[in-house]
Amino acid sequence: MSRVSARFVPVIWYALPVLLITGLLMIVGEPARALKNSTFQLKMLLVLGAITVTLAYQLLLRRDAAFWAQRRGATVLIAAASIALWVGIIFAGRWIAYT
Repeated sequence: MSRVSARFVPVIWYALPVLLITGLLMIVGEPARALKNSTFQLKMLLVLGAITVTLAYQLLLRRDAAFWAQRRGATVLIAAASIALWVGIIFAGRWIAYT
């Protein structure tokens, strides 16, 4: 898991500033519409959830490199949660235009 994380987790941290910049541009364009939009609020909650899951994953991995290798069920659970959160973020982002 350490090698996989070293390869892929930085992509998430590099993508977050892009997500932040594009989100800010959207808010600046129509602040009243964006901030009152329940789908936008859902997306922000999902982003916070994804950040939390990723941070928890990384902190546990840094503390003990074998942590996730010893807990196969927890590994699958956190992977599924992460994928579900990011898919939700994508769908919420697309749905914002229609609400």
